[in-house]
Amino acid sequence: MKARELVPLIVIISVILTIGGVLIGSKLVPEENVKKFNPLSEISLQSNLKVIKKPTARDNILLYSVNNFAEEALHIAQSDPSVKQIISEQRDKP
Repeated sequence: MKARELVPLIVIISVILTIGGVLIGSKLVPEENVKKFNPLSEISLQSNLKVIKKPTARDNILLYSVNNFAEEALHIAQSDPSVKQIISEQRDKP
C-alpha cells in the first residue's frame, strides 16, 4: 500500500481523536454528567419520620418509618405468620 492511499485513513482517525480530545478536555462526555447525577434529589418523597419502637436495654432495636404507608406495611408484615416464623428463627440463632 502506498502512503498516498493511507492519507484518508490517517485524516479520519486524526479527526476522531481530535474531537474526542476536545470533548474530554471540555468535560462534555457523559461520564462527567453522571458524576453530578443524584436521582434522589429529583423526586419529592414526603416523609414523616416516625419512631415506632425505641431501643431498650433488653432489646436494642430502633424501628422507624418514613411515612404512614411504611408504618402500616410494618404492622401488616408483623402479623403475618410466615414473617413471625422468620423473625423467631433469626432470634434463635447464636
